[in-house]
Formats: sequence, C-alpha cells, structure tokens
Amino acid sequence: MAGFILLSSSTAVATAPTLLWKHATGDWVDSNPTLGPGGGGGGGGNDAVVFIGSDDGQVRALASATGALLWNYTTGAAVTASPRLSADGARVFVGSQDGAVYALGAADGALHWRYATGGAVDESSCTLVDGGAALVVGSDDGSVYCLAAADGALRWAHATGGAVQSTAAYSAAGGGAVFIGSNDGSLHALHASNGSALWAAGPFATGGAVTSSPALSADGQRLFVGSKDHSVYALDAASGAQLWAHATWDEVCSSPTIGHGGRLVFAGSSDDNLYALHAGNGSVAWQYKAGFYVYSTPALSPDGASLYFGSDDGYLYALGAARGELLWRFAAGVQSRVGIDSSPAVSADGAAVFFGSYDKNVYAVSAK
Repeated sequence: MAGFILLSSSTAVATAPTLLWKHATGDWVDSNPTLGPGGGGGGGGNDAVVFIGSDDGQVRALASATGALLWNYTTGAAVTASPRLSADGARVFVGSQDGAVYALGAADGALHWRYATGGAVDESSCTLVDGGAALVVGSDDGSVYCLAAADGALRWAHATGGAVQSTAAYSAAGGGAVFIGSNDGSLHALHASNGSALWAAGPFATGGAVTSSPALSADGQRLFVGSKDHSVYALDAASGAQLWAHATWDEVCSSPTIGHGGRLVFAGSSDDNLYALHAGNGSVAWQYKAGFYVYSTPALSPDGASLYFGSDDGYLYALGAARGELLWRFAAGVQSRVGIDSSPAVSADGAAVFFGSYDKNVYAVSAK
C-alpha cells in the first residue's frame, strides 16, 4: 500500500529519556496535566506549574522543575477531568466525579466558587468561550453546561441523550460555536451564546458513544473526532456534513491531534495503534502499534517534529511525527502492570514531558 508505514513496538529505541521527577498521589492518575505560570513558589515562566487531578479526589499544583507540591484541593470524588486555566491565569477550573465544577486560585488552591451539576463530571474538561468570560463542560447527567467564569452562574444548559464525557472544541467565528460529543453516539454543535443547536440537520450521529473530544482545524472549517464505533471522522464544521471516515479495528476514545502543518490527524485506538491520517481524505500516512490500548491523546512537541502518547501497556512513547518512527519509550506503569491513559503535556521549550499513570504517580521525563 503506497505511503503506508507499519512500525511495531519492537523497533529499536535510539535514545532513552531521563526521569526528571515523579510525584506520588493516592490513586490512579488519568487526568491530563495542564501547564501554567508560576505562583505560590512554582518559579517563573508560563509552564512553571503542573496542574493535575487524581482519582484520590485531589487537584494538585506541582512545581514543574522539581515535582514539589505547591498546593492541593480535595473534592468529593475522583478527578479524572483535566484542569483548565482562566484567561488571565489566576484561576483553575476543573470538574470532579462528585458532580461539581470548581474554580480554584491558581496560586494557592483557594475555592472561588463551586457549581453542582446533576451527575459526575467524568473526563469532560472545561473549555473557555466568549473570550474567557465563560466555560463549557459536560456532565454524566447528559447535559452540556455553560457557566460564567467569574462566579459560576449558569448561562445555559443543553440536554443530550447520554452522558457527556467529551471536552468541547470552540470556534469564535460567527458568534461562537461549541462542538462536543455525547454517549448518545453523536457530536453536537451548539451556539455558544445560548446553547441552541447549530446544525440544521441536527447532531452528527455515529454508531457508538463519542467520548473522544473533537479537534478543530486552524481555519475553523473542519472537525475531527473519534467514536466507539471504531472510526475517526472528519466533518464540515459549518454544516456537520461528513467529509470522510476512517475505520480502525476497535473503539476510538483517544482525541485527535492535528499536526504537520494541518496535513495529518493523529489519534489512538483500542486496537493498540496510533494512527496518522491524511487530513484531506482520511487515508493512513503511517501507524504505530503499541503493546495495548491507546486511549491517551497524542501531544506534539513545540516544533511539531515529535509526538508523545501513553498506552495501556504502561509505556509513554515518543515518535517522529512525519514518519512514525520510534524515538524512545519510557516505562512508567509496566512493573505494576497498569497503563497510561493520561494525555501528556510538553514544556514550552520542548525539553520535558509531563503525564500521569495508573501506577498513581505524576511523571516528568526529558523529551530530548
């Protein structure tokens, strides 16, 4: 097959990353880390602090240089969603499986406000809309919520037909649009101003739950999303019309990442593969087979040359983004036979990669 490159996890590793630090939590870490500016002893720089949740119910702020705990806030249940910073970097927004969305001080973890939804906030992370004045988040009660960033007041709620564990993509064009998946099997497009349906044809229906979070192209014209029906889809953002679909061999819970100048879409599958698909037609540019499921969403290095993702085989992988060759892999959960579903974050200088593991630790490893 022309242009098809198949690489296996047995490919020789050119270099081995260095463990910079690890921080122990009290339970699994499947939340994705968010990097933010210093404060409360974190040092300088826009990625001086790592904000992350854990299934022990805590939200933590860690110094990115050392892994030292700066502060922690305890919610009432597991925190599988990922923290999001406010537009000014002063607050952290995060949901918990206790059903609430929290606004915490980024410098000290102090509670600013709390909004209770009708179900667990599981995996769905907050997305800023309206210039950062509001945030959108999903709940297992089946609704998408829009809350005022300042005080948590409800702006609107939109009911879907299933739990909402996807994280919204946002476009400011045309008055603002929110795109988010639901376990009802559909991708929903909503007006950001009031939560009403955007697409005349209604939500785009797939054949399985959509826990994957959509990715919006740089020009705002195309959406890419995975489904538990085993496929990755490309849609027209304005109408919801399907542009193409690529079928994998198992569920696609991983969220797509767009790279290589917008020409490639990267997504993992429960068939153990990380796929690089041509954004124009969905054909395979290359695929890399890990040792087990790939739920983790891939992250690109600042220069776009390297791609990082976790697997349920317990390894964090680094691949060349253009061809999919293995650069290195790091064993985090291998010894304890647990995986990495947390999606990595990369420092602004590209020197470090941060991620959580089901071995109950948060890690920082060298990227180069």
